[in-house]
Amino acid sequence: MKNYLVRICLLLTACTLLLTACGTEGTKLPDLSTLGKVVAIAREEGSGTRAEFDTMLSTNQAAADAVAASTIDVLQQVGQEKNAIGYLAHSTLSQKLAQEYMQQNPRAQVSVVVTDSSSGLTSAIRRECDFAISSRELKSYEKELLTSKAFARDAIVLIVNKQNPINNLSTKQIKALYETCNEWKSLN
Repeated sequence: MKNYLVRICLLLTACTLLLTACGTEGTKLPDLSTLGKVVAIAREEGSGTRAEFDTMLSTNQAAADAVAASTIDVLQQVGQEKNAIGYLAHSTLSQKLAQEYMQQNPRAQVSVVVTDSSSGLTSAIRRECDFAISSRELKSYEKELLTSKAFARDAIVLIVNKQNPINNLSTKQIKALYETCNEWKSLN
């Protein structure tokens, strides 16, 4: 687990984080003429993060240039490509819930292991953990094997390469990057 966290920290140094849709229409963008073709990176079909992103933006990511199978994959692709934009789920909710539970139950030991939705749900089905958190709807066979309760939604964070000067985008601009925008400079 420690090695995994170190890899994420190292990969984050190659990326700049953006807050999803925090920009407002009309916000002046920096000069994007040094950037080239947009490389939009989407999560794989069936990913909870992708489903949440699509729901938030009412988007169709068919025009995405690359598909990432995991958070690490998104970070690597964005870190290696100056013109890339990607997204990932950011949630500290499970850690906060575990901390609160242990404060109220001092004898309890709760360990939080961060995985993707499918791996977590598979672990729950196999009884390798007591419960799992998923950012996607359960598949039909998972619904037969597990009891579920929706209680929160993921926060989606956009990331760009550290050489990209953008630090603020509107929802409309994000949607354009994943659907119709081919060149960064066309956002200006």
